[in-house]
Amino acid sequence: MGIEIQVGIVSSVNAAAGSARVAFPNRTNTVSKELPVMKKAWPVKPKELVVCLFPATGTDGFVLGSYHTIDDPPQGGA
Repeated sequence: MGIEIQVGIVSSVNAAAGSARVAFPNRTNTVSKELPVMKKAWPVKPKELVVCLFPATGTDGFVLGSYHTIDDPPQGGA
């Protein structure tokens, strides 16, 4: 069994469920179903870049978390 890791952009957030839908530009902006967000990664925000993990056996996956970029540096950073 393998896994797939994809980088995407949060398109919407369901705070009550702790989940998010993610758009994947490398998949012609395909938008995922609601994916659970790992507890340590919550909250995520719309338009935030996130890393998602998908098991090779199906389409269910989850959001591992976001990361800083030049456009979204850590507070007190660049």
